[in-house]
Amino acid sequence: KTLRRLTRNVSRETYATRLTAPQQALEVRVFSGDERYFASVGDPSMWSEQREGQTYQSVAAQYQEHGVELARGTNNRLSGWTRFHSVLAWTPEAPPVLQIFSTCTNLIRTLQLLKQDPKKPDDIDTTLEDHAPDAARYGLMAMLGIAGEDDDGNAAVERPKGNGIVAQSEAKTIDTDQFQQLRD
Repeated sequence: KTLRRLTRNVSRETYATRLTAPQQALEVRVFSGDERYFASVGDPSMWSEQREGQTYQSVAAQYQEHGVELARGTNNRLSGWTRFHSVLAWTPEAPPVLQIFSTCTNLIRTLQLLKQDPKKPDDIDTTLEDHAPDAARYGLMAMLGIAGEDDDGNAAVERPKGNGIVAQSEAKTIDTDQFQQLRD
């Protein structure tokens, strides 16, 4: 049996600064509307209760209070960027697994600005604006892990190291079938 790759699409984004955690959670809820999705994935730092030597309610807890349950993202940057590169790779016989729509202007803009870290060649320079690419990376690492399906339409599953498909900063990753349902 041959394995067909399932395409993942990043079709929309919301991108804002200077919002409080409750305002961010409301933005996620409004942006997502009545859509069904597996999970919202957050940067692991969102679970921290320590900032500037003080103890605060974590951002993840504030999101939860406002109706957005977050799954903790995988912060393994090197694995994440390796996965990112692999899903963008393509040949004439095999289109890329990840397709980013032109509506994701901030993700496209900031992906193009990323540069290799001069001290860690397998990583990116984290001094640059990388919020949207990081959100996409969290989503990729947390995807359901469906690698494709066989000729009979049976899912061929690879076990993921994460648990969701919508990443904090809301680079929303959906599969082709979900996208078609949104269009209909």
